[in-house]
Amino acid sequence: MKSFRRTALALILGLAAASHAETYSPEVEAMLRPLPEKAVLMGNLVLTVDEAAQNATQDIMAELMRGDENIAWGCGMVMNAATGQLLALVKESREEADYDLALAPVIVPGATFRVLGTAAALDKGLLTLDSSVEATPFILKDEEDLCEFTAPAGAPAALSVREALLSDNAPAAARIALTCGPALYQQTLDSFGLTKATGIGIQGDSACDLEDLTDAAENGSPVLAAMGAGQEYVRASLLQLASVYATLANGGERITPRIIKGLRLNDGVRMLPTLPAEHRRVVSEETASALCGVLAGQTLTACSLDTEDEAEETRPVRVAVRMELAGDTPLIIAVALCGETDDNQATAAAESLLNNNTPNKNL
Repeated sequence: MKSFRRTALALILGLAAASHAETYSPEVEAMLRPLPEKAVLMGNLVLTVDEAAQNATQDIMAELMRGDENIAWGCGMVMNAATGQLLALVKESREEADYDLALAPVIVPGATFRVLGTAAALDKGLLTLDSSVEATPFILKDEEDLCEFTAPAGAPAALSVREALLSDNAPAAARIALTCGPALYQQTLDSFGLTKATGIGIQGDSACDLEDLTDAAENGSPVLAAMGAGQEYVRASLLQLASVYATLANGGERITPRIIKGLRLNDGVRMLPTLPAEHRRVVSEETASALCGVLAGQTLTACSLDTEDEAEETRPVRVAVRMELAGDTPLIIAVALCGETDDNQATAAAESLLNNNTPNKNL
């Protein structure tokens, strides 16, 4: 396998295990505790990463960086939705960064986050895919917060929930979240695992940076509306976004993301597995199926911001997420590009990753 140098994995796994320069996650610590210290070698960790997928992703992201000097960094991820296993994880960058986009909650997720309110509303019978939602711009304020929701030029006055899922219409997404109310929306964030670390078992894994809706007004909370639109009050990592779509692709059941299969013992044969991945029902199979029927084969994009950039001018980040259900291996592809890019580039990168990591390869 190609070296993980210049990839996100280098930041995650490039630790000195024998010297214990840094502690492992509690999960990995639980794996290592029964072993003699001489057996604890980083090289013995067995990863879920697929060699072909990792190499293809590395090549695609490197070529993208070479072809466009405006891109400061790019991150690509391929996940097996049925198992939660990461098959590829790559970060290419022209600069040193003190955070890792794959794990740090620095993305303002925009349209890629709006599926959450829809999932909650469908699951509780508040809306159907054919329900009509007002899509005109509006302003919502209370004593502390004011949020404005604008629609693209020429947008219709109303959209069906189905249409809103695939559009970049923030007013419609905000109104769907308001239909849910703060208690249900907060419960949905918790159920999808966004209010805590994903549990992938590697350092740096983080919860989303989310506003607490506990005290939000039941009627017309601007914070709830903005979160539903994926705008203010929410920051996510690429891994968290991929996990949301993997949950839907897996029939509404969340499986803990995984990149470590286990620890190969020194005899080269036996392997101590990781702790069992969590399996938790988040939404009904019917809700997940309905959403997948709309989202599968579609690439959702959003323009975010590099929230960790200390430069005077904040740089845009283009995010793309794609769900592919063909074959026996449902895949989630997630891409983020920082710099003067557009949605077409992010979409093309996601589709290129998909074409080089098809389910037919039995990943």
